[in-house]
Amino acid sequence: MQRCIACGHYLHHPKPMCRFCGGGELHWEPVSGRATLYSWTIATRSFQPYFGAKVPYTIGVVELVEQTGLMFLTQIVDCPEELLAAGMDLAVTFRALSDTVTLPFFKPVNTESLSR
Repeated sequence: MQRCIACGHYLHHPKPMCRFCGGGELHWEPVSGRATLYSWTIATRSFQPYFGAKVPYTIGVVELVEQTGLMFLTQIVDCPEELLAAGMDLAVTFRALSDTVTLPFFKPVNTESLSR
């Protein structure tokens, strides 16, 4: 994630300057890959051919643990819809969509709780 050297805030989406303090000295820094589920919806129709064979799937907004309000739109995987819950702990998992495109998705941290 991009981070401001002046105030320490993370930025997503990347910007040319910090939206918190206006600083222009930004650098890239690794993050933990941990998040909590903020909100989600289930996509049941595809408006783009690539996703046609993949419906239904879960689109989620996750909040990364590094900073309050650091939200990320992503796909939630490996979790049935009925077990989704706001605030659930998630971890990043990278999925290759093609030979040249790999995206970060999120899955539940505690897979044992999914058998409830």
